[in-house]
Amino acid sequence: MLNGQYIGSLASAEIQEYEVELGKNNLNVKVDWSVYRSNELDFQVAENETKTFNVCINKNINYLTFCNLFVLVTHYALVSLYDFYYFLWVAIPVVVLMYVYYFTLGRDKYLVLSEA
Repeated sequence: MLNGQYIGSLASAEIQEYEVELGKNNLNVKVDWSVYRSNELDFQVAENETKTFNVCINKNINYLTFCNLFVLVTHYALVSLYDFYYFLWVAIPVVVLMYVYYFTLGRDKYLVLSEA
């Protein structure tokens, strides 16, 4: 989205070129299948100037996958070694709260837009 207007779409690892108006502009990127969007980035364009921007997934999102794996492995270890079945009662609410955060308050932090 450039200045609030849809200008095109990108596939994974794809590079696109767009012409923009001279002066101050605002850029924002959104994932089409979800509520996730990037930060808004204001930039200036002068005549015959080329700007390059990068869009990537917030690296903290990968911690969700690690947390899921950690909970499963820890639960399995505690059940196998100590017959302790209650770890999930504590761990699952914490993991669920992390997902709730990224689907609500953190949804604007899923994608990171930066000038290269």
